[in-house]
Amino acid sequence: LIHHHERSATAWIEDPVQLLVLKKKDYDKRIKPLHVYSEQARVREFSVLSAFSGWTEEKLNALSIVTRDKRFSIGETVCKEGEDTLSGHFMMTLRRGTLEKWKEM
Repeated sequence: LIHHHERSATAWIEDPVQLLVLKKKDYDKRIKPLHVYSEQARVREFSVLSAFSGWTEEKLNALSIVTRDKRFSIGETVCKEGEDTLSGHFMMTLRRGTLEKWKEM
């Protein structure tokens, strides 16, 4: 369930896969609290960014629900110019560390 609505998808398997099935009661007890904490932390982080200064808490909550954390190792490429990352529609905020931008000629 996403926002109390059933969701469906079609998936094609290219490599062997193991599927974990989690009962809703177990999800609610063990996993959901982690998501709620993570979303609240992202709302706090977004609320101090000037890009979101005029946003209501409701809008910040909606944004936090659809964002995900991603960690990168030192020296790892985050994205490349011209790469179709997430179909070209994405936003990144830097929580910690330093990014270097460079252009290949």
